[in-house]
Amino acid sequence: MKSLRNKIHLLIIVFTLAADFHCAGPVNAGSETTSGVEIAVSDTGLHGKTSPGNSVYIFSSDVIPGTVNGFSDSTTVASDSLFSFGMLPDGDYSVLVFDESWKQGVRIGDITITGGSTETYTRSDTLRPTVSIGGTVSVQGGAPFRFQTLVYLAGTSLHDSADSTGGYHISSIPEGVYSICAYQSIQTGESAYRIYTDTIAGVSINNSSAGTSFNMTIVPANE
Repeated sequence: MKSLRNKIHLLIIVFTLAADFHCAGPVNAGSETTSGVEIAVSDTGLHGKTSPGNSVYIFSSDVIPGTVNGFSDSTTVASDSLFSFGMLPDGDYSVLVFDESWKQGVRIGDITITGGSTETYTRSDTLRPTVSIGGTVSVQGGAPFRFQTLVYLAGTSLHDSADSTGGYHISSIPEGVYSICAYQSIQTGESAYRIYTDTIAGVSINNSSAGTSFNMTIVPANE
């Protein structure tokens, strides 16, 4: 009987310690996550590994959301944690990876695909909290803001269409250095268009960017 009481007492101690450890949570977790991504680049494509359920996107550096410009592709990672993009056209690319909530993400840029090259290399990084930016777009000379303007981060599909007052907001951005671009196309004839653009290059987007307005003024680019 005494032996049974001792065993019960020991089990109570074990369960109490386990509960205390669980409530304490991870040490020094901060904004870090155990989820990451690894990619291997070859002459015609890339393959990689990340957590199942994550979304992986690849973009060429000249992609413009909502247009035929550039190359893009995407996949959702299956239970084997593997993904691949093959037969990619030669060029420079970025890979963006998001968790299922899009609250964690990472961007791996400066990926060069060159057919026939024997050079291969690997890259890796960790998913971190995504951030948002916003601002306004105006037209040079104070002209009325009458046409829809696309605001996007170069080399990605992350974008927003400015509203009637020129305001825009882009969310779910992995930390990194980007060029913020504004693009407006106005048809002036049967096959003629007037293009307005503006770019803010080399913008470091991270948690400290919160509350910063990135304002732009579009000007004619093809006159």
